[in-house]
Amino acid sequence: MTSSHQNNKRKALPCDSLSEGFGPSNKKSKEYSYNNQTKLLDLYSRKVIESDGNCLFRAILYALLRDDSNHAEFRQSICDYMIKNKEDFDCFINSDDGTFDDYIAKKRLVDLEWGDAPELVAASQILKFNFKVFASKSLNVKYQHHYAPVFPTIVLEHYNGNHHNVLEPKRKDKVSIELSKATKPTPDSLKSYSKMTI
Repeated sequence: MTSSHQNNKRKALPCDSLSEGFGPSNKKSKEYSYNNQTKLLDLYSRKVIESDGNCLFRAILYALLRDDSNHAEFRQSICDYMIKNKEDFDCFINSDDGTFDDYIAKKRLVDLEWGDAPELVAASQILKFNFKVFASKSLNVKYQHHYAPVFPTIVLEHYNGNHHNVLEPKRKDKVSIELSKATKPTPDSLKSYSKMTI
């Protein structure tokens, strides 16, 4: 492998990064600056995703493409990617899930096995997007990762610990600003300016 090829390979997230709040840092996100009265749905609109065991795959596709109909093929692509990059994903698999191959075999089952954080990470590497996942109905960030500012960012809600919905920022009111031609300052306007304190 040449050194230029090594530089182009996507850097995997560290294995311990899939704990709660993983991302570029574990510092509180900007959303925490809101007072305690601010709720998740004050800032975001929830797009409810079908609860059929495919919600993570559907949510990702809907957030990026506004169409989740290819979720089954997308799931298989994610599993294929994880197999090809086993060294990056093997350490995320809990021993309760069996071997890495057992885990992937379960994740291939459309409608029967929901996706988790490892699949979200794999999807974000395949489709090149940043992500933020909030815990159910709160501004607590469950996990997030920001690869690059040029990538789109999707926002999901991990609803009741077993379902993913899409969150879309509520539209802000547009601000209208009128500009007028500047006038030449007068001695009176300069006096009032000099009285201002900084």
